[in-house]
Amino acid sequence: MNANISDTTIAEHPQQVHSSRHSVFEFGSPTGATRFECQLDNAAAGFTDCDQVALFKNLSDGSHTLKVRAKDSAGNVDPTPVEFTWTVDTQSPPATCNPGEPGGEPQGGCASSGGQPTLVLSLLGGLFLVLTARRRRSS
Repeated sequence: MNANISDTTIAEHPQQVHSSRHSVFEFGSPTGATRFECQLDNAAAGFTDCDQVALFKNLSDGSHTLKVRAKDSAGNVDPTPVEFTWTVDTQSPPATCNPGEPGGEPQGGCASSGGQPTLVLSLLGGLFLVLTARRRRSS
Protein backbone atom coordinates (compact mmCIF):
# COMPACT_ATOMS: atom_id res chain seq x y z
CA MET A 1 0.00 0.00 0.00
CA ASN A 2 1.02 3.59 -0.34
CA ALA A 3 2.02 6.02 2.37
CA ASN A 4 -1.13 8.07 1.74
CA ILE A 5 -3.69 5.81 3.38
CA SER A 6 -6.94 7.61 4.12
CA ASP A 7 -10.71 7.54 4.19
CA THR A 8 -11.37 4.83 6.75
CA THR A 9 -15.06 3.94 6.73
CA ILE A 10 -17.47 2.41 9.23
CA ALA A 11 -19.57 0.04 7.13
CA GLU A 12 -21.71 -1.26 10.01
CA HIS A 13 -22.53 0.25 13.38
CA PRO A 14 -25.28 0.16 16.03
CA GLN A 15 -28.25 2.52 15.96
CA GLN A 16 -27.77 5.99 17.46
CA VAL A 17 -29.59 4.79 20.59
CA HIS A 18 -28.74 1.15 21.25
CA SER A 19 -30.43 -1.03 23.90
CA SER A 20 -27.64 -3.59 24.26
CA ARG A 21 -24.40 -3.38 26.23
CA HIS A 22 -22.63 -5.02 23.26
CA SER A 23 -21.97 -3.18 19.98
CA VAL A 24 -20.68 -4.57 16.68
CA PHE A 25 -18.83 -2.52 14.07
CA GLU A 26 -17.40 -3.32 10.65
CA PHE A 27 -14.69 -1.16 9.10
CA GLY A 28 -13.41 -0.62 5.58
CA SER A 29 -11.03 1.43 3.49
CA PRO A 30 -10.99 2.23 -0.24
CA THR A 31 -7.25 1.53 -0.22
CA GLY A 32 -7.97 -2.08 0.73
CA ALA A 33 -6.56 -1.96 4.25
CA THR A 34 -7.51 -4.98 6.32
CA ARG A 35 -5.90 -3.86 9.56
CA PHE A 36 -7.43 -1.23 11.79
CA GLU A 37 -6.79 0.61 15.02
CA CYS A 38 -9.59 1.63 17.39
CA GLN A 39 -9.94 4.00 20.31
CA LEU A 40 -13.08 3.81 22.44
CA ASP A 41 -14.09 6.81 24.55
CA ASN A 42 -10.68 8.51 24.27
CA ALA A 43 -9.05 5.66 26.20
CA ALA A 44 -5.77 6.64 27.82
CA ALA A 45 -4.06 3.74 26.03
CA GLY A 46 -4.78 5.51 22.74
CA PHE A 47 -5.39 3.50 19.57
CA THR A 48 -5.08 -0.29 19.76
CA ASP A 49 -5.28 -2.96 17.06
CA CYS A 50 -8.80 -4.13 16.23
CA ASP A 51 -10.27 -6.51 13.68
CA GLN A 52 -12.22 -5.46 10.59
CA VAL A 53 -15.31 -6.66 12.47
CA ALA A 54 -15.08 -5.57 16.09
CA LEU A 55 -17.30 -6.37 19.07
CA PHE A 56 -17.26 -4.08 22.10
CA LYS A 57 -18.72 -5.81 25.18
CA ASN A 58 -20.07 -4.74 28.56
CA LEU A 59 -20.51 -1.07 27.66
CA SER A 60 -22.04 1.13 30.33
CA ASP A 61 -25.21 3.10 29.74
CA GLY A 62 -24.45 6.51 28.26
CA SER A 63 -22.69 8.08 25.32
CA HIS A 64 -19.75 6.33 23.63
CA THR A 65 -17.43 7.45 20.84
CA LEU A 66 -15.38 5.10 18.71
CA LYS A 67 -12.51 6.39 16.57
CA VAL A 68 -11.13 4.08 13.86
CA ARG A 69 -8.25 4.37 11.44
CA ALA A 70 -7.04 2.02 8.72
CA LYS A 71 -3.49 0.70 8.80
CA ASP A 72 -1.59 -0.79 5.87
CA SER A 73 1.03 -3.55 5.90
CA ALA A 74 3.84 -0.95 5.97
CA GLY A 75 2.44 0.53 9.19
CA ASN A 76 1.02 3.70 7.62
CA VAL A 77 -2.17 4.87 9.34
CA ASP A 78 -5.04 7.06 8.20
CA PRO A 79 -4.22 10.55 9.57
CA THR A 80 -7.95 11.39 9.81
CA PRO A 81 -9.72 8.66 11.81
CA VAL A 82 -13.45 8.28 11.31
CA GLU A 83 -15.57 8.48 14.46
CA PHE A 84 -19.03 7.34 15.47
CA THR A 85 -20.93 8.37 18.59
CA TRP A 86 -23.89 6.41 19.95
CA THR A 87 -25.78 5.99 23.20
CA VAL A 88 -26.22 2.74 25.10
CA ASP A 89 -29.56 2.82 26.92
CA THR A 90 -30.57 -0.44 28.59
CA GLN A 91 -33.22 1.22 30.75
CA SER A 92 -36.84 1.37 29.62
CA PRO A 93 -37.74 4.76 28.22
CA PRO A 94 -40.45 6.69 30.04
CA ALA A 95 -43.86 6.24 28.46
CA THR A 96 -45.25 9.30 26.75
CA CYS A 97 -48.57 9.71 25.03
CA ASN A 98 -51.28 12.16 24.17
CA PRO A 99 -54.69 10.84 25.30
CA GLY A 100 -56.55 13.18 22.92
CA GLU A 101 -59.33 15.66 23.51
CA PRO A 102 -62.42 14.71 25.55
CA GLY A 103 -65.37 13.95 23.27
CA GLY A 104 -63.16 13.53 20.24
CA GLU A 105 -61.91 10.41 18.55
CA PRO A 106 -60.87 7.37 20.60
CA GLN A 107 -59.18 8.42 23.80
CA GLY A 108 -56.69 6.63 25.91
CA GLY A 109 -53.71 6.84 28.10
CA CYS A 110 -50.54 5.01 28.75
CA ALA A 111 -48.37 4.00 31.64
CA SER A 112 -45.13 2.21 32.25
CA SER A 113 -44.49 0.21 35.38
CA GLY A 114 -41.53 -2.07 35.85
CA GLY A 115 -40.46 -1.60 32.26
CA GLN A 116 -43.71 -3.00 30.84
CA PRO A 117 -45.54 -0.26 28.88
CA THR A 118 -49.33 -0.41 28.70
CA LEU A 119 -51.64 1.43 26.31
CA VAL A 120 -55.34 1.81 27.16
CA LEU A 121 -57.80 2.92 24.46
CA SER A 122 -61.37 3.98 25.15
CA LEU A 123 -63.37 2.92 22.11
CA LEU A 124 -66.85 3.87 20.97
CA GLY A 125 -69.64 2.42 23.07
CA GLY A 126 -67.60 2.45 26.28
CA LEU A 127 -65.36 -0.45 25.29
CA PHE A 128 -61.75 -0.44 26.41
CA LEU A 129 -58.80 -2.04 24.71
CA VAL A 130 -55.70 -2.70 26.82
CA LEU A 131 -52.40 -3.47 25.08
CA THR A 132 -49.34 -4.48 27.05
CA ALA A 133 -45.93 -4.73 25.41
CA ARG A 134 -43.73 -7.58 26.48
CA ARG A 135 -40.01 -7.63 26.08
CA ARG A 136 -38.18 -10.66 24.87
CA ARG A 137 -35.15 -11.39 26.93
CA SER A 138 -32.13 -12.57 25.02
CA SER A 139 -29.64 -14.88 26.60
